[in-house]
Parts: sequence; structure tokens; C-alpha cells
Amino acid sequence: MTEQNDQYAVIGDRYSDFKDTAPLAGPEAHNVLKHLGDLTGARVLDLACGHGHYTRLIKSAGAAEVVGVDLSPVMVELARETEQKDPQGITYHAADAVNLPRLGEFDLVSAVWLLNYATTKDELTSMLRGIHDNLVPGGTFVALTVWPEFDPFGPEWDAYGLRVVSETPAEDRGVLVTDLIGTETSTITTSRWSYEAFAECLAAAGFATYSWHVPEVPAESVERFGDAFWDNYRANPIPGLLIGTRTATPGGTPAELRAVVKGLDADLSAGDWAPTELERVLAAKLLTGVPEGGLPTVDAVRAVFWEGSEAFLRENGGRPALVLGALLPVLEAGGEEASAAAGAAVTLLRRFS
Repeated sequence: MTEQNDQYAVIGDRYSDFKDTAPLAGPEAHNVLKHLGDLTGARVLDLACGHGHYTRLIKSAGAAEVVGVDLSPVMVELARETEQKDPQGITYHAADAVNLPRLGEFDLVSAVWLLNYATTKDELTSMLRGIHDNLVPGGTFVALTVWPEFDPFGPEWDAYGLRVVSETPAEDRGVLVTDLIGTETSTITTSRWSYEAFAECLAAAGFATYSWHVPEVPAESVERFGDAFWDNYRANPIPGLLIGTRTATPGGTPAELRAVVKGLDADLSAGDWAPTELERVLAAKLLTGVPEGGLPTVDAVRAVFWEGSEAFLRENGGRPALVLGALLPVLEAGGEEASAAAGAAVTLLRRFS
């Protein structure tokens, strides 16, 4: 990760100016804060905090504790200087997210433009594992990274402050060279990882449940620049939001499974959620040969995860995958309470057809 460190050691002040003035700053902040949710009283770890832009926004939004971490000592020093001028009670550390220590127990981890700096799948897994280990059970991370579907040869982003210079294929990623267009132009190199690489690394890091979200353009940005100004932003988004949750109860319990089933069952009944065709097919396959009142085998559940692959985990909020992820350890544990909770999950899955 020394490459990222070197990049920001060179552009430090210019990056701060870009972050505060580029047109894309408005939609970016809107989407990050929207997906972080209600921050009142939350403990938040802000990775790739840079000069503290989001760190301060998070604290101002009501977080009780905020810790900022960045690889670049230059950016951390800028953040600390701002904290000295306008104290908010924020702590900053210079540390490598690839070898992130356990800094506490956080309800939320924000990682804006962090994961795209991983240059190998080992680095990407290590970043995600560091996020996982710093979250409390049930805690959530929100990462803004390069959207896997971004087309470097598609509609341009110059008007928003970014210019893609080139992309070079390299295993499961594209190596992007991008200009930050401001009062002075700076150049950075990042990675556009594939969905498949993310799925592999998220699983290795311990995340069973995650989802992708396309960024939206907030009303204030439309009002400021006009709706047509954002056509390329909508047609070919560079950023994508990746949101993952650490399993609420490591190891899985009947109570956790019941809670997951209850939530999804309520949304299904209210019409707030519906299974995709893939989810219907996989549920039917899992329950084939399972008699009324019976339970699927552990191997059958694992087979569904394998066949469903990335789409099953990523699309539609990945909620049936969460049910099956909670079901697996319950089936493995056995017992009367486990069988009752697993039966509730089976009853829910039968509703998919």
C-alpha cells in the first residue's frame, strides 16, 4: 500500500481542495451519509479518512465516537490541524488498512475510496477482514469504491471532476489511472475490482451478507447544476456503494435465525420485499424432497450457496442468503430448539413459490 501513501504525500493539499469543490462532492456525501443511516450515539471508524472530510461530517451528524484512519501521514496531519482549529473530539491515526489493528468495537465502519486501492486479492481480503474485526456483531460497513460495472470507455466524467486516463486489465481488476480535475490536476492510480473478486474476498473476510447500491443524485445537486448535467453520472457511475453486515451472533443461534426469518417474513407479507426468480428457483431446489415438517440437510444448504454464486449474495439485498447463512449453524447444532427455528425458516422459504 506504499503506492497510495506516495500518491497522497504528493497531492495532499490539492486533494483537500478537490474534495471540497468538485461537483461530485455533493452526490458523494449524500450517498455516504444516507447509507450510514442515523448516526446518533454511534461509534464510527472512518477508514481512508484523508484530511477528515467525512470524519467531521459523521461527528457533526451525531456520532458519539469517531476515529479516523488513513495510510498517508500527510493527510492525517492535515486532519489533525483541522481538529486543533475546530475541536470535535475526533482521534486520528496513520495506519495501513491492509494491516489494520483492532482499534475498538464500532457500530459502523465507513470506507470511502479505500477498497479500490487494494492491488491484490490478498490486500482486498485483509482490508475487509480488518473492517470485520473492528465491527461489533451486527455492525455495518459502508464502502464507496469503484463500481464493478463502470465502463472506462463510456460516458465521461470530466464535468464532475474526474477524467479516466486509462485502464489496464490485471487478473480480477482493471488498473485505473484517473485525473482529479481541480485548480491543479492530480493523477491517481486505483483498482476496479470485479464482482467475483469482491464475493471471494468478502467471504474470506467473514461477511456472509452484503449488497451493492447505485449512487443517486440528490435534489440539491440537480437544483444547483440542472438535471441534464448529471446524465453521464447516472449512465456510467464510477462510484458504487458496498454495504455489508457482520453476523449478529458469530456461530449462529436459533434466536438469531428466528429474528432473521421474522424480519423477512414481515416484509414479504407487507409487500415491501419479493424474491427474485433466482431466489424462487434456489428455494424450490433446496426444498425438493423435503417432506412437510422436515428439514433440508446441511449439504443441501451449502449446495444452494454454491449454485447461487455471486448473484444470490449480491442481488435483492441478499436476504434469503442471510436466512440460509443463519440456518447452516443451526442445522449443524441440532436439538429441539434448533429444529423449531429451522422449521420456521423452511416455512418462509416455501412461501417463495
